[in-house]
Amino acid sequence: IWAIGPWTILTLHIWAALAIIPIVLLHLLPRRWRLLRPRANRGPPRISRRTLLASGGVLALGAVAWGAANVLDVVRGGTRRFTGSRWLPDGGIPPPTTFYGEGTPTLEGDAWRLTVSGRVARPLTLDSAGLAALGEEVRDGVLDCTSGWVMRTVWRGTPLRAVLDAAGADPDATAVSIRSVTGWMVRLEQLDLHDALLATHVAGEPLPAANGAPLRLVAPRRRGLDWIKWITEIEVG
Repeated sequence: IWAIGPWTILTLHIWAALAIIPIVLLHLLPRRWRLLRPRANRGPPRISRRTLLASGGVLALGAVAWGAANVLDVVRGGTRRFTGSRWLPDGGIPPPTTFYGEGTPTLEGDAWRLTVSGRVARPLTLDSAGLAALGEEVRDGVLDCTSGWVMRTVWRGTPLRAVLDAAGADPDATAVSIRSVTGWMVRLEQLDLHDALLATHVAGEPLPAANGAPLRLVAPRRRGLDWIKWITEIEVG
């Protein structure tokens, strides 16, 4: 995994791309205004030697980067999933990653609560013990992270279906929204509900803070981006 602390290469790449956008706009806007002027006032089109050299340099740099990526791919070895993500060894704790600069909140176990609301007969507020009392299961799960890696490991927690049943969720509800303390939200359709797990442990250990403690979603039908961390709210809609 290529990362600087919790910042993956993917995250750094995205921020770099966002930083370049204003520079590109500053470069293009003068040309745009020139094209809007009457044709007689535009002057002949000009392509300077500097522009040609810069364009050639960008193309050459892209070719070198593409070649280097292929060489590194061979050197590092390993197989890839159909999504392009590289398989990591099974059974471990997933690497801690963040996306778009998401921080790592620390939720105190004694103070943490999970609320269940929306189209339910019995709104719930659960602490860790109350959640565990609804029943726990151990499942294999494949976490396919958008950072470019994939791992099969063992998760333990309470099935989402058990929580919904305890709250008396409306059987006609079409989806369930799960929210993180960070504000991130994922919406699960009915198809996702029967095998989704609210995980408190991974690889036989309590979830680390960077992996979403005290509660993280395990959604086998979704990519890692939707395995939302630091869950505090479930809303049936």
